[in-house]
Order: sequence, then structure tokens, then C-alpha cells
Amino acid sequence: LTSIGYGDILPVTRAEYWACNCWMMASSLVWAYIIGCICSLVHSLDQEQLAFDEKLDAFNLVSRDHGMPLRVRYRAREYLRASM
Repeated sequence: LTSIGYGDILPVTRAEYWACNCWMMASSLVWAYIIGCICSLVHSLDQEQLAFDEKLDAFNLVSRDHGMPLRVRYRAREYLRASM
């Protein structure tokens, strides 16, 4: 899919090594950003799941703040998942 090169052209001087390392780091950051954007886009396509996740996050926050026992929280989350 992607590559740094075939290995037929190699850096020789110290400056060339630094330039290659900087270029590889910069290109890896760009590649990671692109993959992150694609994953975010795919995740946001399912609006129902996104709305459910927000409701479940709100439930988790409220139940933790009110000191609900872990077993009850677990059963309530399972009920919410089953009722979706």
C-alpha cells in the first residue's frame, strides 16, 4: 500500500540521513491523520449508534455520580442494550 522506497537509493551523508528521517516522520504523521479521518467518518455514518452511545455515556455518568452499585449499573446497561 505505502512504502518508504525500494532501497535502491540510500542516504550517504549525515544531512541526508536527517532529511530522510524527518521526511519519514512527517509522512507517517500525515498518513496517521488520514487514517484517523477515515475512521471518524465511518464511525459517524451510523447515527442511531452514535445517539445510543451518547445516551449510554450520560447514563454511565449519572449512575456513577449517584453511587449506583456496579451490579445494578451493569444490569441497567444490559437492559438499555437489549431495548435498543
